[in-house]
Amino acid sequence: MGLLIPSQELQAVGQEAATDIQGKFDELQQSVDDKQGELIDSLAQKYQENLQSVDAKINEMKEANKGLVDKVKEGIQGVWETIQKIK
Repeated sequence: MGLLIPSQELQAVGQEAATDIQGKFDELQQSVDDKQGELIDSLAQKYQENLQSVDAKINEMKEANKGLVDKVKEGIQGVWETIQKIK
């Protein structure tokens, strides 16, 4: 069997197919990059929402504790006044 050398026409068809395949890979890569960007944006948004929720809960707990701190201060003040009266 002899070695066949492809004709220029066959080489052109091969080059066109290679270019077409490369174009499809480029499109696929762009699609993957776009989806990755969307996922990152979505995760960042959810992170921000959760962070705001946690901050709101912390502030709510601080407000609830302010009342407790005021009660403790009043209790200490009452004890101090009682000690002063005993002296």
